[in-house]
Amino acid sequence: MEADVKTRQEILDVLDDYAAAYSSKDVRRLLSHVGPDPDVVFIGTGRDEWVAGTAALREGMLRDMAQAETIRVAFRDVSVSRAGSVAWISCGLKFDVTVADGHVIIDGRFTALLEHRDYKWFFMQAHYSVPAEDQEVGHSYPLS
Repeated sequence: MEADVKTRQEILDVLDDYAAAYSSKDVRRLLSHVGPDPDVVFIGTGRDEWVAGTAALREGMLRDMAQAETIRVAFRDVSVSRAGSVAWISCGLKFDVTVADGHVIIDGRFTALLEHRDYKWFFMQAHYSVPAEDQEVGHSYPLS
């Protein structure tokens, strides 16, 4: 069910602050948007980027920050749906990163589940993926 205007704006505000916190490398602020539950899950593009719980997520974020000189994050084409205290989103997510060896742009897809608690939205699950480069348009599987 598509979210109402108020919910959509609240979620967009969370995404804006999350992007700003990532860009300023503010891990404490990033984690303020994440539920404190041990079963919170964030999945990134790296093989080892499947983390559960805020302690592991914090370590992953610190690694991201340490390996980047600058980070810019931009969400686009955000779809927001809601049922009760739960909302789910899907959108594009672009990382524009300066690393020691140069400049990297990762243009991917982002889905997340958020829960409304104590008048605030918290990420409970998030998944960032990048389309398979060797999969042609119109094909269901990458061909090698």
